Amino acid sequence: MPDSIYGPFDAPGPAGFPIHPLVWHPIRTRMTADRAPGGRVIGVEYTWDYQPSEPEFQAELGKSDVVWVPLYTGTIDSTPRSGNRPRHEYETNLKAIAAIGPRVHAILTGNANAEICWDCNLRTNHARCVEFVRRHGAMVRPHARPAFAPVFDILVYDACRAGGALQKALNDLDALVIAYAASKWLFEALEPWIPEARPWPTLTAYLAAMEVWGGVGMLRGLRAGSGEALQSMGVRAGIMGYF
Repeated sequence: MPDSIYGPFDAPGPAGFPIHPLVWHPIRTRMTADRAPGGRVIGVEYTWDYQPSEPEFQAELGKSDVVWVPLYTGTIDSTPRSGNRPRHEYETNLKAIAAIGPRVHAILTGNANAEICWDCNLRTNHARCVEFVRRHGAMVRPHARPAFAPVFDILVYDACRAGGALQKALNDLDALVIAYAASKWLFEALEPWIPEARPWPTLTAYLAAMEVWGGVGMLRGLRAGSGEALQSMGVRAGIMGYF
């Protein structure tokens, strides 16, 4: 892969808090793997030509990338009510996980684009999320490190109301946790739903006990202090995008 003419990715995060670019597609982007040797998070929105099974797609992946492989229909704005409906390329993408997995940092799966969520109450959402992580972690683990992106309120519920069952499932798999909305909850929102008083010690200890990469917004958010805010809450790295 040739060196990019655009130069290395350099985002002004706090010391000890790496920032990873969020990339829509590994081919149609200027944020190539050589620009971000520390790794990219690839794939947020399903499009007709987002095909991890294709050799051209796989050729653009870097060894430090986290790659979403879509298995189910649904988006974060149109979440499933009950069961997960497999995409027509489900079997093909299971094979893609086996092909891509050994070559990248982690494989991300979800049922609402890259995230995990259902159109139901939080208690049910949490229970289904735990089961989703256990089942799909067992599918991915033989080939790669699993990565999962539960919506943030499920993480808060697990930390403060459910005794950490989801955290245990994630840690048992050595899974990477992607929290796209971390900045919105922990930095931007004035009164987020977190059922404990600031500075949220239970949630901080909970997040610190896993490897969590959290969304920091764009460059403006980083300069305003989103990276420092997330780091103080136990988040290990930031995700900035979109590229």
